[in-house]
Amino acid sequence: MDDRAIGGDERNHQQRRRVVLACVIGGIAGIALIGVGIVVVAAVGLYAFTPPSERRLAAMQKEGDEIVLQIEAHKAETGDYPSRLAETQIVPPSHSLRMWVYHQLKDPHGFQLSMFFPNHGWLMYNPSTGWEYIEKSSSD
Repeated sequence: MDDRAIGGDERNHQQRRRVVLACVIGGIAGIALIGVGIVVVAAVGLYAFTPPSERRLAAMQKEGDEIVLQIEAHKAETGDYPSRLAETQIVPPSHSLRMWVYHQLKDPHGFQLSMFFPNHGWLMYNPSTGWEYIEKSSSD
C-alpha cells in the first residue's frame, strides 16, 4: 500500500475523532444550557409566586422610605406632591416582575406609593397611615 494512502487514512481517522469529540462536547454544553435554563425558570417562578417574607417586606419598605424622602423633599421645595415621579428626578428601582407605583391623591393624604406582589398582595405607603401590607383576597 502507498505511504500516502496510509497517511491519508490516519488523517481521516483523526479528523473523524475530532468531529466526534466536537459533537460530544457540543452535546454536553447543550444539555448544560438546558439545565441552567430550567434552574433560571424555576428561580423566576419561585420569586414571582412566593409570598414576600418579613425580611423581603422590610427591605422593600426601606427602599420605599428612600423614595418617600425624595417625594417629601419635592413637596418641601415646590409646595405640592408631584403628579408623576417622571416630572421629578425620582427614579424608583424596579425588581424584574415588581416595580414601585406612585399615585398623587386629591385628598389630604397627598400620595400613595405601592409595590404589587403577584398573587399575594400590596405593600403600600400613605403619609397618613404609613406602611402596610395588604394581602390579596381570593376574589381579587
